[in-house]
Amino acid sequence: MRLLLLLLYFLRFSNSIELKIFDDLLEVRSQTGLFFPLCSKSFHQKYGEQACASISNTFSSYSEMPLEQYTYSIGCTSSICFTFLSAFCKTGIKVFCSSSSDTRSFLTSGLRQGSTWKWGNGDTVEQEISGTGRCLAFQSGVLVAFDCDSEAYVFCESGRECVGRNKEYSGTSNQTSDGQGCLMWNDPSVLFQRNSDFEIRNHNFCRFVERDGKKSPTPVCYSKPHQLSECNIPSCPESLNDAIALETGDGCPIGSFSCDNGSKCISEKFQCDYEVDCNDGTDEQNCEDYLQNYELIGAYRLAENIIEVWTFIPHVQGCARKCRESLLMCEAFSYEPKTQTCLLTDTSQTYSSLARKITSLYYRRRFSSKDVTFEVEEDKVLYATKNSKKGQVCNENFSREKLSSICKILGFG
Repeated sequence: MRLLLLLLYFLRFSNSIELKIFDDLLEVRSQTGLFFPLCSKSFHQKYGEQACASISNTFSSYSEMPLEQYTYSIGCTSSICFTFLSAFCKTGIKVFCSSSSDTRSFLTSGLRQGSTWKWGNGDTVEQEISGTGRCLAFQSGVLVAFDCDSEAYVFCESGRECVGRNKEYSGTSNQTSDGQGCLMWNDPSVLFQRNSDFEIRNHNFCRFVERDGKKSPTPVCYSKPHQLSECNIPSCPESLNDAIALETGDGCPIGSFSCDNGSKCISEKFQCDYEVDCNDGTDEQNCEDYLQNYELIGAYRLAENIIEVWTFIPHVQGCARKCRESLLMCEAFSYEPKTQTCLLTDTSQTYSSLARKITSLYYRRRFSSKDVTFEVEEDKVLYATKNSKKGQVCNENFSREKLSSICKILGFG
């Protein structure tokens, strides 16, 4: 009887579960009738859709956010759902709704680089981005991570290097079709020769111009004070699938890489990052073996002395590359394949800073003069010690200058 009453209570309660959005935070009604943030581990897209629908909007995206309070979770069986306190969960869900029925995706110039997002002009994207894609797209009024191979309209944050449908061009190409450089639009020799209908501009980029009330059929510039020349600029594609197949006279545009079959162009930033982006895998062929300069020590994870943290690193080779290219003298790193997390450190003496973790791998630079100590023993032989390994200093390539610097380290004149 008690079991039946309990079941009836849960069935009644499951039908009364309510979700709402307060300051973009998704909240659920608890058994006390009050609303509390929903635990991120309990989130499902249908909850976001239900909350957005309650305000007559459409669910578009979400992101996790840390909280200073406990949250509530939703638990479900095969027939009922109920809420309960999540005493150890302090991460909620930020939900983004859209009142627009337009579900199209617009591709921007933004790309994910490690743990940050960058616009095509190098500026950092100063907002939180949800999703797991490598490209940045505009959907239902918000910026989201987007699969680069999915179909989308082209919509760049900065001037595009192609001619728009309405004969518009705002890029930075400044060469004619035959390779001549463009003169400045406000160059005195150009101002003297050109038609007074032309707008005075302080640059030399190719542009559409009007002459005698007619717009030029292509972008042009002055190659000589008295000569307007055409610029070879492609037309903008209507979708991402057209964009990746777009080729200029020499193949892919500057800053991109052509896949082997010539049907796709990808950003050079994705080449040799040990994540296949070309269908034929040519973007990861003939790449440098960055790991050859590091030795695997064991299943450890850096816990202290961390100088850089990189996420979304799909392969340990990418972590080794980050270590080698770091401006902070990286000496070792730990890499966790499951979370694709890379931690860098500037010292090789890290055993006190390591934590045993079976899912993480710790690598150390094979050859480095950092953290090396020298000493002269009774036989007057010079020894070097690094990582508890001691040996005689080889006389090959040894010079008086090196001896002088070592003597100063040891306190001798």
